[in-house]
Amino acid sequence: MPEKTNVEAIRHLNKLHVFRQSGAVAGSAKRWLDKEIATLELEIEMRERSQ
Repeated sequence: MPEKTNVEAIRHLNKLHVFRQSGAVAGSAKRWLDKEIATLELEIEMRERSQ
């Protein structure tokens, strides 16, 4: 994923959470989304700590 600012990353994270909860996602896709969400949350946290 290209480098994102925290605002962009948080916006993207929120969209992923909404999509994850929408019910339009199959089981394996949910696991993939969970991993993507966790990775993005960690990246945001690390950026915030380094500022």
